[in-house]
Amino acid sequence: MQLRRSGNRIGGGPLQHPGGSPTVLESTHGCLLAALRRRAPMMSRTPGAASTPPVLVEALLLRYDAVTGFAYRRLLTALGRSSAPDRAARRLAGLPDDGDHHLVHSTSWRADDEGAIVLTYVVHPDPDPDRPARPLADPHTIARSNRTGHPAPPDLTVDHVASHAVRHLALLESTDPVVAAFLAARPQAQDALSRVSALPAGQLRSAPTCSNPR
Repeated sequence: MQLRRSGNRIGGGPLQHPGGSPTVLESTHGCLLAALRRRAPMMSRTPGAASTPPVLVEALLLRYDAVTGFAYRRLLTALGRSSAPDRAARRLAGLPDDGDHHLVHSTSWRADDEGAIVLTYVVHPDPDPDRPARPLADPHTIARSNRTGHPAPPDLTVDHVASHAVRHLALLESTDPVVAAFLAARPQAQDALSRVSALPAGQLRSAPTCSNPR
């Protein structure tokens, strides 16, 4: 899988899921793409054409606690034809189609070993903070490849993707006035993000080590 930055908005149009209701899978660790493929088979562009890889929307529901630091829940669903990924991410998180009480932002895309495209969104705060979540001990952890001709990190995990999303938010907090205003109303999270090294995708440098998760 290869991690890439993406913009804030992707795609458009009404949300349509194969078979009507969206397939939602939740995990705090592990990969669920195989299960999604069983529920959302590959689609062909034209009759007789080779099947095309599925597009999956991944929502990382981020929370912050002053004692335990960052944590996240992972939700995943297959994207139907003519679907809007933004809207799919909101529905994954249980958010209405309108409303600005949560920050929803696309942070990266990647391809898995079988060619499925995964679009990652971060949602903050977690709309259901009482559910179990996976702690994110160090958002400075970066996955990278050591081979010039093979850019995909061989050891990429969902924790790496979540860490990238947190650093992405840290960058936006200092560069995007809309995101900055949203986080200003949540001073604990804003303070924690201000102490995260905002490394955009592709930029590698020494980052501070978190002796204490924030």
